[in-house]
Amino acid sequence: MIKFNNFENGGIKELKSYLNQFYFDKSTSYKTRILGIILICFGIISFYKSFFIDIRFGITLILIGGFMIFLISEKSTPISIDFKITLFLTSWVLIMYFLTGRLKFEIYIISIFLGILIIKELSDEFITKTLKKRITILILIFLAIYILFILEKIISFVPI
Repeated sequence: MIKFNNFENGGIKELKSYLNQFYFDKSTSYKTRILGIILICFGIISFYKSFFIDIRFGITLILIGGFMIFLISEKSTPISIDFKITLFLTSWVLIMYFLTGRLKFEIYIISIFLGILIIKELSDEFITKTLKKRITILILIFLAIYILFILEKIISFVPI
């Protein structure tokens, strides 16, 4: 509990320092996790009464929010490697969103999968073990989605 001694002279300074400490001295991971949760919420909301472009937009927001929550650790700073990898993956998702706008949805997801594979391969010797595990989990999730796409194509070609 903060006590304000002599509000006219030093109380305003105390209040300003308290607000600065509360709002602006949080770690980078705290801010990015809040932003990630907000993006995921907006992505889920965009699914409501959605059509094809809203679904792609919603998935883009959910992916970016998920990257922010999942990849940035507690000790992240804007110059740390996990922050840079998250920034690269976010940029990649946005670029693929705009480049694959009129193409099939599967191409969009597979291009994101390829971007995650590329970033894992290029940064493998620079990242920590926990970040390697997190990126490997992302690769496995997207590999499962890719396998589902392949199975759906195989099933659609088999005559009944």
